[in-house]
Amino acid sequence: MNKLDRIYQLHDLLSLHRYPLAASLLCERMECSPATAKRHLAYLKDMLGAPIVNKRGIGYFYDPNISF
Repeated sequence: MNKLDRIYQLHDLLSLHRYPLAASLLCERMECSPATAKRHLAYLKDMLGAPIVNKRGIGYFYDPNISF
């Protein structure tokens, strides 16, 4: 799977879930390492402006108060 496919997959995962997703679950679903998942999260947030929130110990989710 290439980078763009994983970015779309990550967006879908974050969009479809109403609760924070653990990094381990993201890695499992995207079939990648934790470092790769973090790079894709950073790309989605920094380059594409996605309102990703990281609650330490809980997981990642889109901020429901910000639309993009």
